[in-house]
Amino acid sequence: MKIRTILWMCLILGGCAANSPPKLVRSTDPYTNERSYAFGPLPASTCPNASYDDNFVNISFVGVGKQNTMSLFFYSHDWAFLNPKLPLDVLVDGEHLQLFAIDGTSRRVSGGTGMVEESLYYPVKKNIVEKMAAAKMVQFRAMGTEKSIEKCLTADSLSKIKIVAPLVPW
Repeated sequence: MKIRTILWMCLILGGCAANSPPKLVRSTDPYTNERSYAFGPLPASTCPNASYDDNFVNISFVGVGKQNTMSLFFYSHDWAFLNPKLPLDVLVDGEHLQLFAIDGTSRRVSGGTGMVEESLYYPVKKNIVEKMAAAKMVQFRAMGTEKSIEKCLTADSLSKIKIVAPLVPW
């Protein structure tokens, strides 16, 4: 049930809304009184000094009960075959962190566009989310069997994470 809720919330936030501001959606399960939230998407950009690529990457935050994740949504003409067994390397203002995905990668072909979509979910805690929200630059690299994805979030996007940080538990 928790995974379905997470996926449902990601569908609300996902899509090709790269130019729209991130949204915060909160809900409470009437049966269990469990609270959940979804925040995003935050579009990532090409990192300074990197060569151009035509990949689109969005970051979102999703929480259901005690499970809180940062999702990486990859949209491209070519599969990366992101590997959930390899860590997401993150540089937060130069400080190296590694996040490990929840098993499983969501993959699908976007109907009629010829584009492919891949998503991974990484458990996060409040200290990581707060560190990202206060950063000037966050670089991340996800490894796939076909290629790696390297993108950046700048201070403008990162400051928006402050909206969701209070919802993420320690």
